[in-house]
Amino acid sequence: MTRIFWLFILFHVSYEQGCDFEKSCASLQIDKYWGETSGEVPFSPDAPSQDHTYQNSSGHYIFFDLKSVSTYTNSIIKFNDFFNLTEEQSTKCLKFYYIFDSNYQVNLNVKLIMGDLSEVKSTWLTINSFTNSTKNWTLAELRLPNDAYWIQIELDLSKYIPSRVLLTLDDIFISTECSVKTPQPRNKVLYWCDFESNNCDLENTMRLEWKRLKALDSQDQSPKKDHTTNTENGHYLSSSKLTDSNSAYIERVISPPITIPDDGIPYCLSFYYNTQLNLEKQATIYISVIHLNSTDSENQLNNEIWSNYKQIKYNEWLWGITNLVPGEIKLGFLVTNNQNREISAAIDDIKIHSCFSVNYPKVYGDYSDYYFEYKCNFDRDLCGFSKSCINLNSEYPSNWTRIKPENNIYPSLGPSVDHTTQSNTSYYLAVNFSLPLRSNFEARTQSKPIFTHSEMCIEFYYYANTEMFSLNSQSFFGLTIGGCYATTLNLNYAFQNYSEPQWTRVVVQLNSYACRNYLIFYFKGADIIKKSFAIDDFRVYRCDRIDPITTTTVTTSTTTSKTLVTTTQNTTIPISQTTIETTTTSKESSSTTKYITETTQEISTSTTSLKLNSTQHDKNNSKLVKSDLFLPFL
Repeated sequence: MTRIFWLFILFHVSYEQGCDFEKSCASLQIDKYWGETSGEVPFSPDAPSQDHTYQNSSGHYIFFDLKSVSTYTNSIIKFNDFFNLTEEQSTKCLKFYYIFDSNYQVNLNVKLIMGDLSEVKSTWLTINSFTNSTKNWTLAELRLPNDAYWIQIELDLSKYIPSRVLLTLDDIFISTECSVKTPQPRNKVLYWCDFESNNCDLENTMRLEWKRLKALDSQDQSPKKDHTTNTENGHYLSSSKLTDSNSAYIERVISPPITIPDDGIPYCLSFYYNTQLNLEKQATIYISVIHLNSTDSENQLNNEIWSNYKQIKYNEWLWGITNLVPGEIKLGFLVTNNQNREISAAIDDIKIHSCFSVNYPKVYGDYSDYYFEYKCNFDRDLCGFSKSCINLNSEYPSNWTRIKPENNIYPSLGPSVDHTTQSNTSYYLAVNFSLPLRSNFEARTQSKPIFTHSEMCIEFYYYANTEMFSLNSQSFFGLTIGGCYATTLNLNYAFQNYSEPQWTRVVVQLNSYACRNYLIFYFKGADIIKKSFAIDDFRVYRCDRIDPITTTTVTTSTTTSKTLVTTTQNTTIPISQTTIETTTTSKESSSTTKYITETTQEISTSTTSLKLNSTQHDKNNSKLVKSDLFLPFL
């Protein structure tokens, strides 16, 4: 449901806020680094002998006390009241008088703060101790934008503390007598959802689902009142109860397409959220922007634009806000539980609106982007895989390259075709063995960041070959994770027991933690025997969207000279057992054989085989568990 009007519910405004420091000041929160005095009791030899209010020595003002500062910090004066000027017709401004000087440049900033976690901070006025140095009372004035925010005056000592600072303030007030009286544009709302009528076409994408809920029907620790109406008859969007049985699962909804216009007006996403604290643990909410005009049509980039990672209040509705960039987008709302507790979360009053108190952003930062699903066949480019993610502890680092079969450094070792098209004209990712071979080298390649969770599976095909059959080769390749929980996956495959090389499918299921990670393929060579190693058709998807091989099939392949029929026993196995799919190609004929093995007993065979030993760490039992090529990580 989209509504084109504006509503803020919880705020009140008084236009008499401020202090002249002649009596007790209830309008401001002043931190411990400030003192109050008069001209009759100067705090230093160069302190003003008169205040600004009365212009005499009996009047009072506040001063910054440098002697009270022991560490790098920001000294803050903040208005107690929240200012909601979204519907104001008259002009409002902040005024105060200052004296400022120092022996090293520092800034006194006026910031507008939005969000209960102070998520959005915009500096609207800066007074520099060199550029704006003065020893007489000087007026500072800021025209206040028509928006909703807290006002904060901040002395920035976060990088350097001068040995001498003279800073005094007086007559800090909100005024209607402003030097600039040009009316500001009225606020605009592009999207608003309060969940009172429906769920606003939000689409669930995971097995566990967000649901529209009436507060009266809430259970356990879910909010007993919504935010919009503040009654038990109101509605909000509620997550499922996340428990230890679904730890590392996620719930995610995405919005319909939304256009953020490039009209010179900054826009923000505002919303209210409520998380329930249980045994000092909380659900984590992430909000991301999904780019619809991306040049990568197959993979949708998500920019994380907000999370409640530092939340300090629980079981109450809090205001969240973040700025948006022009473009065609969808919004993603995601909640996770990595804490093994019964935890839930709720969201209400989602709005996209003009946001005049923030700077006009042009791009999102890439420090927090990630993908939920990702696929790459390397035919177009590297898909964000690094060519060299070097382990600096390796004495002889190597790298990876995107090549065609016809460009193999060792053509006799293959592969003669890629996996995607089964031709010699398409690409795959391979270890670059054209470098000088050493007896000890390592090559790593790292994916773009991916949000891992319990419903995720990693699928890829690899090809491995060597010029000499060896039972004792110490070379191996593997897959690991780097990021927020880097130790949860470490799979190694040793080069042993070859009969014939082929493209081999690997499916790995993850269910340890839900967070932003990187997937890393690595190859470690332990001898100077010529080798070939390649990866193709990499994919990260929900496990229920990656076809498991639960039964063997009869496959017929016909050539001009003969027909090859391979038959195996029809068998169904649980998803936790091993599955292997092997494709073999020769000049005379091409056959595809699907077969299944358990971890200790081979139950079907074919004319080709590849057995690679692998190990994975079972954290619950603290032991190494032998497995094959379907690897649910438990």
